[in-house]
Amino acid sequence: MSDLFIPNDNEKQARVAQEIERLRTLFKELPEDRKTLAEKAINRAAWLTVSLEDLEFCIDGDGYVTEYQNGENQWGTKKNPDVETHLSMSQRFTQIMDYLNKMLPDKQPIINDKGSVKEFIRGRPKLPVK
Repeated sequence: MSDLFIPNDNEKQARVAQEIERLRTLFKELPEDRKTLAEKAINRAAWLTVSLEDLEFCIDGDGYVTEYQNGENQWGTKKNPDVETHLSMSQRFTQIMDYLNKMLPDKQPIINDKGSVKEFIRGRPKLPVK
């Protein structure tokens, strides 16, 4: 990993705490009985968000590939390990956010009957024909 940006623990904890508050605001509509379940997921999502930002900074500095040398005559390039880590963490973040989104209460449907568009149209008052 790049030594371009290595936050100290206090800086990272402050950024995670700020992200936790931001996510709590986004998910304030969660029913009370789900907020306790969601808290751990929110904390994990916040940590992943900050960690992904740090990884992105490292990848921007180091690039997507790194050079290696094994012995005197064996050298080349390979994928930056930070890229694989970023991909894995991004997938986990997406799963957690999907989990949290599914915990939100359903919105009222636009069509309030049995869901049939034909039934909706049939229920509309007919316009007078001129």
